Amino acid sequence: MDEQDRSNQNLNRQNRNTGIETAGSPDETQPQAKCLVKCQECGERQKIVWTPELNCPVCSSKKFFPVVQVDSFEEKQEQTAEITIEKEKKTQIRIKKEDIRKAASVFFILLLTVIWGYIGIMYINMYFNRKNAPENLVWEYRCTTCGNRFLDIPRIAPIRCQVCNSKTAYVTFICNDTGKRFTLIDKTKVPRSPYTNSANIEVFRPKSGY
Repeated sequence: MDEQDRSNQNLNRQNRNTGIETAGSPDETQPQAKCLVKCQECGERQKIVWTPELNCPVCSSKKFFPVVQVDSFEEKQEQTAEITIEKEKKTQIRIKKEDIRKAASVFFILLLTVIWGYIGIMYINMYFNRKNAPENLVWEYRCTTCGNRFLDIPRIAPIRCQVCNSKTAYVTFICNDTGKRFTLIDKTKVPRSPYTNSANIEVFRPKSGY
């Protein structure tokens, strides 16, 4: 009985030692957990199984460390700051566009005001400075076909003769140097008197009819 009890105790001791060693040994078949890793140089992020000897796969930097909770909070703050800056930029661009539209509208209104004001001043000056045309104004015309002289309202010559119905009647002018009348047929820019070759001439306006 003593030897058998001693054998049982030895067997139990071996089993306990074996159990302790099995519980304490690492389980090589259990997969390791992945974590978010960030490069402090280029900002590359990857979710991988990290080991201290790993370098950044993009820039080969040794500052390739797991991201802790503080980094996540900072990242959210950075994203919020970027969104705020982008909104401010868009707001400033919108304000600038509105300012440009307002300035263009004001300039256009001022331009129209100046133009219409200038036109109004011109009409006022024309109204107050115009010369009253004499009543019953008529010109003397002479037909170069039949020689008939007649009076008619001012029109662009030649006009139709009242006698021969030919459109060959021209306006009678008077030479201010000699007081002689003549029929102006020449349509030059500077008509001259056939008597003195002077440009000191004007339309003959008879005071009464024939």
